[in-house]
Amino acid sequence: MNETTQSRWRALWVLPPLAVGILVVIFMASGKQPPAKAEIGEPSQAVRVVEATSVDLVPQAKGYGEVQPVQSHGLRALTIMVIIAGYGAVIYTVGGFMQMLIDGELNRALGARKMTKDIESLRKHAVICGVGRMGTILARELREANKPFVVVERDERRLQEAEDQGYLVINGDATEEHVLHQAGIQHATVLATVLSDDATNVFVTITAREINPDLMIIARGENPRTEKKLIGCGADKVVLPTAIGAARVAQ
Repeated sequence: MNETTQSRWRALWVLPPLAVGILVVIFMASGKQPPAKAEIGEPSQAVRVVEATSVDLVPQAKGYGEVQPVQSHGLRALTIMVIIAGYGAVIYTVGGFMQMLIDGELNRALGARKMTKDIESLRKHAVICGVGRMGTILARELREANKPFVVVERDERRLQEAEDQGYLVINGDATEEHVLHQAGIQHATVLATVLSDDATNVFVTITAREINPDLMIIARGENPRTEKKLIGCGADKVVLPTAIGAARVAQ
């Protein structure tokens, strides 16, 4: 059972108490009761217990109390049960919502902690900076080849899509040193910066080369004139998808 299914079942748990609460409200709001019958003789011990319980549960302060005084002991006992059921429904419903919130936050915290540990244990892995069209294809190829890798992305939608695929992900800017350290760049063998912006790829290349001089860096370039700059900043290979696509079209 995946997390989505579990969330749906947790949401269904609160439906029964909600239904009970609605019925309690309808019953109490109707304010209808059959005419009370005259009581003959002294009330029994059970009747006294019902009356005492009713006094404890129904507010008797000035300005509060029963709209229509209940004279029948049977209806008084029913009123007690309705009040208890109402309180129980409210407590159960609130508790269910609180559990859903707590479980969701706890699962996210535990999932983030586990992912951090998995990333810290990586050795000789690849770091993919950017999970757009090119980064998605690269990540898929690496997974099919059973190669360990971690994705660095700051776009929430793309990050969520990568996480749904089961990839190890880091939410952050790849140009920041601490983000690359979180990706374990000091233990990585390859870094692929495949962001759509050439200037950002240049900054990532410079930062990665400073941290790990032995790292193989593969950079993406949209403008052919950026290739020399990327090579001069420390990139080992530069991929020009626009130029490659144009060459194939020309062929």
